Amino acid sequence: MKTVKKIIAASFLAVAFAGNVQAQAVEEGTILIDATYGFPNFTSKLLREAYAGTVDDVTVKSLGPLAVKFEYLVSDKIGIGLEAGYANTTIEYSQIDAFNPANTYSYKVSMPRFRVMPKFNFHFADNDSFDAYVSVGAGYASSNITVETNQPNYQDLTTLNLFPVAARLAVGGRYFFSDAIGANLELGLGSGALVAAGLSIRIQ
Repeated sequence: MKTVKKIIAASFLAVAFAGNVQAQAVEEGTILIDATYGFPNFTSKLLREAYAGTVDDVTVKSLGPLAVKFEYLVSDKIGIGLEAGYANTTIEYSQIDAFNPANTYSYKVSMPRFRVMPKFNFHFADNDSFDAYVSVGAGYASSNITVETNQPNYQDLTTLNLFPVAARLAVGGRYFFSDAIGANLELGLGSGALVAAGLSIRIQ
């Protein structure tokens, strides 16, 4: 948590001290494309704790949260866009047959999650290299569970998609090293990562 707090503090300081100059990083007609990788993967952490000590040889693997974002500036301050995100958690473990201890079965449980959200961004930095924004979005989320096992009598689980809604509130910033390429950092609540960072492409 200390690391996350330091990242949040540094991000807000960067926004607060962005210099005021005549040019600005984004303007009406600018197109922005972001590719990000986020952390932590809360689902993986929860499942690791849930399975610890209950089954043998547990391995938990994580991918993401990954996201690709597209935005178009309809004015110098307002952008509309779309965000697609993906994350997956895989658990592999073995378990002794309770009725026949001579048999040990292996299991591989995968939990892929996908989301897509239209977004609305308000840009508030006035700097030719740094872009800061507040973002809000809502859309669709999908979660599934698949199980692979050599247990002959196992009945597969059904699709898990009890609450197919994605929503996110975030604050972020982009720093451009050149006219087209930059780095981004975003802090958010809701669907997606608590902290996400990656590369940005700017088309003006």
